[in-house]
Amino acid sequence: MELLEIKEKVFCIGTVMQECKYWHDTEQEENYLNEHEVDNIASFFRIHRPYISEIIEEVFCYMNNESKYGYDLSYIVNGDSNGWDIATEVYSTFINNPISAVSEPKYIADYPNHYEFEPFSYISPDALLDYLKNNDSHGLDVDEVSKVFAIGEYEYLREPEELEEQYQ
Repeated sequence: MELLEIKEKVFCIGTVMQECKYWHDTEQEENYLNEHEVDNIASFFRIHRPYISEIIEEVFCYMNNESKYGYDLSYIVNGDSNGWDIATEVYSTFINNPISAVSEPKYIADYPNHYEFEPFSYISPDALLDYLKNNDSHGLDVDEVSKVFAIGEYEYLREPEELEEQYQ
């Protein structure tokens, strides 16, 4: 799989997770997060909608289960709507700086979100790996994703000297 395709698919997963978090946070009653409603959700880029329609229901179930079992969704994905409003900026971060896009949130113990992401960080590496390992519609190789985003067993690639070599 091409490097750009991996980054774009993880961007889509993060975007869908953010929309699911929004759905939970606003206590929506109607489930609009399904393959038939993808075209009606403004936060999804048109070019990514075919892939999103394949994964949206699985991502929704994953996020719903995490919420149901008491996990804080603010640990999984950035809940700062200001960071997600500018979709092209978020997309650019995933494409040009994937190490930043997938980074650990900081615990802040603020209600309702107990975690806070650094600027230009959108999804937790642990949550991303957990989703990828426990679901199958995404069509991604976990090892390849781990290398691209320097997570899991490739976290050592986040070291400053390793980053310099990667981006030269």
